[in-house]
Amino acid sequence: IQIAQPTTQSAAKPENAKQGAMYTTQGTLLEMPFQFIPFYFNLENIMFTQGEKAPTCFAPDAKLGQPFGLCEKCPHLPFGQQNGGRGDQKKTDCQNQIVVGMLAYDLSQVYICQFGKTSRGAGSALTTLCKTQPKPYTQSYLLSTEKKTGDVGTYFIYKIEPTGKTNPVNVQRMASAVLQ
Repeated sequence: IQIAQPTTQSAAKPENAKQGAMYTTQGTLLEMPFQFIPFYFNLENIMFTQGEKAPTCFAPDAKLGQPFGLCEKCPHLPFGQQNGGRGDQKKTDCQNQIVVGMLAYDLSQVYICQFGKTSRGAGSALTTLCKTQPKPYTQSYLLSTEKKTGDVGTYFIYKIEPTGKTNPVNVQRMASAVLQ
């Protein structure tokens, strides 16, 4: 799942996608809010050198990057992960993202959503909400976007809202099966 930003140049972005709309890498617009069931969480580190489109280094497990190797020994370790997450931290080009595997509430599709940079707070909020439940897929949540303005102009971030409703047992079983 991606957000149509003012600067988005992705070939997958549908022509009719307005700024702030969510779309898939298959080019499908998603209704907002998008109701989903999370079933998988993962952290990843990704480093982009300014001006480059391809990552300089990528660690899909936030532990071992290619080509820089062990993240914990890397001088580019993301802010908040340096020194075991304690003490002095410095900004680097490497970012830590929360990756969430999710099922559409109607069980029609599996999606991956990366909560990074300015949207990392939404991923953290979802992680916290899911930790209050017996399993991450116990309840469903709503995903939408929110408009922000900063030094770089207007941009959109993900927004998470709980539904507060427990998913039916058969839906939980399906989410569990996808995880297997």
